[in-house]
Amino acid sequence: MASVPAYRDIVSTFGALINFVRDSPKRLLWYEGLQRDGTTAVRPFCPARWVLRESALKSVLSNYEELWMFFEEVSCDKNEAGAKAAGFASQLGSFQTYFNLASVDKIFAPIGTVNPHLQQACELLQNLIDMLQTARDQFAEFWAAVC
Repeated sequence: MASVPAYRDIVSTFGALINFVRDSPKRLLWYEGLQRDGTTAVRPFCPARWVLRESALKSVLSNYEELWMFFEEVSCDKNEAGAKAAGFASQLGSFQTYFNLASVDKIFAPIGTVNPHLQQACELLQNLIDMLQTARDQFAEFWAAVC
């Protein structure tokens, strides 16, 4: 993902966007007032865990219009938060931003589905390796018992 600049940038942008909303209780409350019934809250963004990235980006996609309205409203503030919000509103108004988000979601969705199973498979494989190593270490005892 990092090797494709458009996707690297969109993931970074939406991480910053989510943090902007969630880092201020006042802004979070303001944003929640704009949310439609039935939409999920904007999820925290974790740059290290892919599964959390997927849920965070999906929450941005499902709240896209509300976030855009929110940033438009906050951009009226004559402070640093207003300036940041204006930048986010401008980005959300771009087709390229929406397209990149939708395509990243298309990529992350199957990864998010498979990831827990891969983690479980890795644990099972590690258990198997440990079991075989234990059997190898105890071969002399096994040999003696069989003989």
